[in-house]
Amino acid sequence: MNDVCLTIADQSFVALLGASGSGKTTVLKTINQLIYPDQGEVRINGIPISATKAPILRRGIGYVFQGSGLFPHLSVAENIGITPHLLAWPEERINQRVDELLNMVALPLDFASRLPHQLSGGQQQRVAIARALAAAPPIMLMDEPFGALDPITRDMLGTEYRKLHENLKLTTVMVSHDIQEALLLADRIIVIKAGQIIADFLPHQALQETHPDVQAMMAVPLRQNRKVHEVLGSNVDE
Repeated sequence: MNDVCLTIADQSFVALLGASGSGKTTVLKTINQLIYPDQGEVRINGIPISATKAPILRRGIGYVFQGSGLFPHLSVAENIGITPHLLAWPEERINQRVDELLNMVALPLDFASRLPHQLSGGQQQRVAIARALAAAPPIMLMDEPFGALDPITRDMLGTEYRKLHENLKLTTVMVSHDIQEALLLADRIIVIKAGQIIADFLPHQALQETHPDVQAMMAVPLRQNRKVHEVLGSNVDE
């Protein structure tokens, strides 16, 4: 990253867009103290994160990976409850929280005993979101959370997570390659290229952006949408 200056408002949903290797995931890892900056600092609520030990900092930050990152040898309940367990919550409270989160991510309670390999990709990602929310963090970092899913599941989970974001009053920073996903889910879109922010705009401002990279991103869904209308003709609902 190079001279990145970024302020993210409380309870906002920010999408970081850019090509592979542009620095998007580096931003997430820097917020979570998985990477330490050579210069400058990261502040949360005005307090430098360097003043907080990493394990304590991460209790207030949920992290969701593209491939779910579930522990394959642990059950769904054990995966979801791992952070509360590390925080020494009573067993009864952990069990109640697991049930609460399974309901929250629309999974049956009897899934608690299943292992990750017994779940579909979408179900695994629901468990990953539940695990990230287990200790009720106010901040969620999401690294291509829906990128490995089929389009229908991806759209469904994105919509459901957006509702969770609003209902739980979260602050979400999501990495994505998909401009359409960012337009539909985020309040603000930031485009990163070669470690620098090249565009920062609200979704409704996307077509007014003049940077060539943003215009190229926007051209893809617009072209696809025109093609769909051409193929389906008058059968497309406006």
